[in-house]
Amino acid sequence: MKRFPAPSAAVLLAVVSFSGCAYVGDPKPPTLDIPARITDLRAAQYGGKILVEFTVPPLTTEGLGLTGLQTAQLRASAGSSARDYNVPATGPGAVRYDFPSQEWAGKQVTLTVRATGPKGKASEWSNAFPLPVGAPLPPPASIRAS
Repeated sequence: MKRFPAPSAAVLLAVVSFSGCAYVGDPKPPTLDIPARITDLRAAQYGGKILVEFTVPPLTTEGLGLTGLQTAQLRASAGSSARDYNVPATGPGAVRYDFPSQEWAGKQVTLTVRATGPKGKASEWSNAFPLPVGAPLPPPASIRAS
């Protein structure tokens, strides 16, 4: 039976050092994918509706690209009453959403919004936007062409 020579210490050291992970550096924890805070919320009343516009930032709080959203949540509050609306938003970019103003007529409503990332983690609430909501004007009646 033929015997092979025992490997030298240098060969063993080389095998051990090259058998690890191919990534150079410390291991990193998984990303949280929390969307960055929305900073440009704005709104206006148009007749019987409140139109809200904002932009979902393209980056996460970790400075990485935001790949998508689960939802965006709009909160309207006046005094002790508050209501949340689910805004259809699927990713970064401009968002427009409207909802009926009837519930808020005659009140000063404060609007805020936040986005929920692909892993279910929500961003901080946006800038608060105060909006005085009035009763919508009735439609014109008795209109005649002359």
